[in-house]
Amino acid sequence: MQQAASAIGSEAAGAVIITNVEFANAVTVSDGEPTDIRVTALRRADGQINAVIRSSIDGFQRICVSASFQTGEPVAVVSKASLIQASNVVSAEPVYAKLLFQTGRFHRLSGYRHLEARHMVADLDPAT
Repeated sequence: MQQAASAIGSEAAGAVIITNVEFANAVTVSDGEPTDIRVTALRRADGQINAVIRSSIDGFQRICVSASFQTGEPVAVVSKASLIQASNVVSAEPVYAKLLFQTGRFHRLSGYRHLEARHMVADLDPAT
């Protein structure tokens, strides 16, 4: 999604700020059957880019993942999640290999600060 957003984004240098990330529906892949996904991005007049992922499982009808992207200087935001102490972070390492399949440069989730059935706040490691 970030690649699609970058393709239609401005040429301005700066950090990519990702907000409003929502995992609304799972993207499932059946054994032996391909699943197509479509990534679309739309740049709004204010420069913000909204991107979504849809899958062929339901004929591309439902949004599976959505996020907003903007280039600029990061703004410090104080939220409930930022108030959670670092000592309360639960490591994500035990779920890699058992549940999460990402490896190499995609292995970025370092821990969970807040975790519920339909909501989470997580720490991501920077790309190396």
